[in-house]
Amino acid sequence: MNDAKAMESALRNCNFDVTRRLNVNRQEMFEAIRAFGNKIKRADVGLFFYAGHALQIKGENYLIPIGADVKKEHEVRFQCLEASLVTSNMEAASNPLNIIILDACRNNPFRSFRSTSSGLAEMRAPVGTIIQYSTAAGSVAKDYDDQSGKNGLYTSKLLKYIQSPGLEINMMFRKVREDVHYASQEKQTPWESNSLMGGQFYFKPLLADGSHTIVKPQTFKDCGDRCPVETVSWNDVQEFINQLNKKDRGRNYRLPTEAEWEYAARAGTNSPFAFGNCLSTNDANYDGNYPLTGCSKGKYRKKALPVGSLRKNAWGLYDMHGNVWEWCQDWKGNYSNRDIIDPTGPTAGSDRVIRGGGWYDGASGCRSAIRDGVGPEGRSDCLGFRLCAPGR
Repeated sequence: MNDAKAMESALRNCNFDVTRRLNVNRQEMFEAIRAFGNKIKRADVGLFFYAGHALQIKGENYLIPIGADVKKEHEVRFQCLEASLVTSNMEAASNPLNIIILDACRNNPFRSFRSTSSGLAEMRAPVGTIIQYSTAAGSVAKDYDDQSGKNGLYTSKLLKYIQSPGLEINMMFRKVREDVHYASQEKQTPWESNSLMGGQFYFKPLLADGSHTIVKPQTFKDCGDRCPVETVSWNDVQEFINQLNKKDRGRNYRLPTEAEWEYAARAGTNSPFAFGNCLSTNDANYDGNYPLTGCSKGKYRKKALPVGSLRKNAWGLYDMHGNVWEWCQDWKGNYSNRDIIDPTGPTAGSDRVIRGGGWYDGASGCRSAIRDGVGPEGRSDCLGFRLCAPGR
């Protein structure tokens, strides 16, 4: 109940029109989902959040209402409600974006029979839909609480990031997944099915769509003139590069390719980090509560640091691990199966590559090999850039 109430508050803070239903029976649940389907026909975005019990029987997921009286497995479909009712209502609404969040992958609550399958079965996300489970399909989420004891582990992380300005939805869900994974000591990892199309979506936009700021944007005003530039989109950076190259015609500044970035980050090493198999928070700015397995914990500074505050790699480059993610020139795609010298990635795509991890990532998200992608309009207070400047 605490999770539902907290999510209601968070979503209202993100300008959602929220309808909350608590402790409903099967008929009330059916009617609420029907009303939800009708309501989102008039909206650009539909979001369904469920915190409670659910189970799968023969590959079908069921939401368990209050008062369900199940003695045998075959009775589940008569006493519970198919989760596919939610996706079918969303498909019928035909709006551009739908989001389903199920914090429901728990043990079978019916002691009278034992289901042969654990957790929830994978659900196909209809076009324009993203689904996230609180743990992997087929797995059971433990009822971990956050440190306050007010919310479940998964929902506490969701509440943290859903209200973070400038996080595009794919990055937001990735942050939730990482935090839950490490906070549960790698015992619980949220799962997604994603069929999103078109542009970017932010629960809390940082800047209005179409705005371009090439003056130095900064969220962390207290770290001075050496604070890294962040909260800039890939498109913002391209505009900045165009202006810079007009002023200095002998340089041809540009973003590094993904291959160039990793080559520089590794600085001749083959270990997870340029500094070895573990990453100290004396060497990089990241969330030290989540080191790699077998490595020591460290500080969590909760903000970006001035450039060059910590250790440089063997080639004299600072902040290749952590502090802020960095845009690369490439579109994000799968790596080639053959050896390629100086690859530049695919010629088209939906996301541009980002590299390096940031101040609110765990160590795993700051490895030399880590790669992610964000749409070229995306902005975040953990996303910046560095340029290549070929010689004159």
